[in-house]
Amino acid sequence: MILFTHATLKDLSTILEIEHASFEHPWSKESLAGELSDPLSSIIIAKSSSNPDVCGYSCYKIIPPEAELLRIAVRHEGRRQGTAQALLNEMFRLLRLRQVVTVYLEVSEINRAAIALYKKSGFLVTGSRPGYYDHGTTAALLLQRDL
Repeated sequence: MILFTHATLKDLSTILEIEHASFEHPWSKESLAGELSDPLSSIIIAKSSSNPDVCGYSCYKIIPPEAELLRIAVRHEGRRQGTAQALLNEMFRLLRLRQVVTVYLEVSEINRAAIALYKKSGFLVTGSRPGYYDHGTTAALLLQRDL
C-alpha cells in the first residue's frame, strides 16, 4: 500500500536525491524549494506502508480550472511497481477537490516509459514543440487529460 503526504521543506533533501537520480537535467534545490513555497504548487510524496522512506514524488501547479504536472519521479528500485501511477491517481483526486477540470504536461518524445504511463492514465497528445529538448534535437510532446 502506498501512503501520500504533502511535502514540506524537511522533505527537500530526499526529493532532491530522487530528482538527481531520475533526470538528466535535474532541478536545483532552489527550484524545488521555490515550488514548495509557491501557493499555487504542490509536491506530493509517496511512501510504502512497509518502508518509511520516500519512494517517489509528483510536483504540480494549479491555476483553476487547470493544472500542470511539472515533475514526477520514483526511486530506481521502486519503479515498475505502480508508484508513478498511484502518484498520478492521487494528484487527480486532489485536483478534482480543487475543481480542476484539465491537466497538462509536456514530455520528451524519446521518454517512452513516461509517454506510456501518461497514455495509460488517460492523457492525449495534443501537440508538440519541435527542438525543445537536447539542444534542439528532441521535441516536447504536449499532453492533456480532462478530469
